[in-house]
Amino acid sequence: MSSKLLVDDIVEKTSGHGVKIPGHMVQFVRLSSWDTLTATSTSDWADGASISITPKYNDSLILVTFNFHARLKGTAGAETRGGFRLLRDSTVIFNTIANRETMHINHGGTEFETMVMASIVDAPATTSSVTYKNQGRLLNGSQIIQWNNTYGGAIHCMEIAQ
Repeated sequence: MSSKLLVDDIVEKTSGHGVKIPGHMVQFVRLSSWDTLTATSTSDWADGASISITPKYNDSLILVTFNFHARLKGTAGAETRGGFRLLRDSTVIFNTIANRETMHINHGGTEFETMVMASIVDAPATTSSVTYKNQGRLLNGSQIIQWNNTYGGAIHCMEIAQ
């Protein structure tokens, strides 16, 4: 003999006593629109888009995915390099510049465009709101690095129960 339990909704009577299934997505947050942002400095990071999520569980992992259109402009005959990083609040959790730039124009070119895509699994160990923000910076050169959501860019945060 088998039994079946059929329900339409499961609602917590008291906060923190709901159903927690390891490996399942608890919540999903999406940012799909932001203004075009431009970095023109080799010494300062320019702020990009940001997204916030409040984890339900202290031991959850947050899967952060982002993709955006990026453009690097330089001067003919000069080398131009640029890169990006991702922060959780003020902590850097992903940095393309740590080892090598994301984008590079050698001496013959003046412009480079690409889609930047990355996924990072973070363990913020909190149930307080956390904000993920991307930033960009020129490494050398004299022009600009821009990023935007022109071609379907987005940032997603998914809380995964553990």
